[in-house]
Amino acid sequence: MKNLKISGVLIYLFCFVLVLLLYFNFVFTPLSGKVSSLDLAHSANATQMQTYDRQISKIEDLKKKIAEMQSQIQQANTTAAVTGKNVSEDIGAAFTAAGITPRDISVEDEVPDKTKTSSDGKPLCSVLIVLKTDCTQTQMQTILNYFENQSSGVYYVNTVAYNTQDKLPYSLSLTLYYFGSKDTVGTSGTTSSNGTVGSTGVK
Repeated sequence: MKNLKISGVLIYLFCFVLVLLLYFNFVFTPLSGKVSSLDLAHSANATQMQTYDRQISKIEDLKKKIAEMQSQIQQANTTAAVTGKNVSEDIGAAFTAAGITPRDISVEDEVPDKTKTSSDGKPLCSVLIVLKTDCTQTQMQTILNYFENQSSGVYYVNTVAYNTQDKLPYSLSLTLYYFGSKDTVGTSGTTSSNGTVGSTGVK
């Protein structure tokens, strides 16, 4: 038999093809599978992150709405309308602002006007109030300024009567207006001579 001679080029090509097959089977294919799995996991994570971002955005919007509602509630409580039920507290605040005490307070019956109603059908109510005290002109101006500018109630000053003395005995008449409940029928007022409103004076 004649000896077969294999050239070095063929041996090199054979080795190169063998290395390629080994690399493809044991390195490239497993690596491709892992890369595909990582791509799928990345896509899933990206989708989940977008979902989280949307949820966080909704939560932030909800927090803002809650904060706005809390602010509105707080403002509503702060600026709650003065009615016949809490007018005594408002009168007390006015005299406290002036640094004096009333000599006499008269709160008349609540008078509902069924012909004048709010958009939800509540009648416009009025309460006549007469306040008597001994004070200076500056102190009376402080009381008037409270009722006209600082109080959350709606008052109309009817008359201010006084005598020409150093510390004047003043008599202040005002009317408080507010919308009552739909079943408002009026409340009973009382006059107190010791500068306070009795329990039956303000319902």
